[in-house]
Amino acid sequence: MAKKIQFSINLHEKKNLHEDLKMKIPSLKLEFIFDTYYLTLGLTIENVKHLTSIISNYLENCKNSILNLSKGEIIYLPIDFSDQYYGAYRVIRLDKDVFSFDFGTIEKTEKVAYDGFTQLQLEGAEFDIDFQLTLTKIDVIDSFQLSSLNQSQGWK
Repeated sequence: MAKKIQFSINLHEKKNLHEDLKMKIPSLKLEFIFDTYYLTLGLTIENVKHLTSIISNYLENCKNSILNLSKGEIIYLPIDFSDQYYGAYRVIRLDKDVFSFDFGTIEKTEKVAYDGFTQLQLEGAEFDIDFQLTLTKIDVIDSFQLSSLNQSQGWK
């Protein structure tokens, strides 16, 4: 069975951790490109293996946060960090093995707080939806991992 969501890293020496994390949703024929730069702030990236480990750990933390939701519970997980907004997943556990999965943007205001790890806290902020999916527990487990890594010659 094909993954509902595919994540890959495309490293280019000149982009310096910008526009290098791709999220693809094959069933909707959508692709989004994010910067890994924000996920690595304050860290020294030693090599591609280290960067891959950081991104893999982030996706693993997101997956675990989703799987640990109680029925009816909502979580916002940021993946796209900008000066003006967050691109985030809004996930709601609908049933034991079923999740509502939305991707959208949230304007950065005093109504939004980021815990510095994986979650956003919203106090009445608007969440503008780009797409919606229904995911099973298996879809979440299969999707929240890196599918591939492509790199230019400047990376070790």
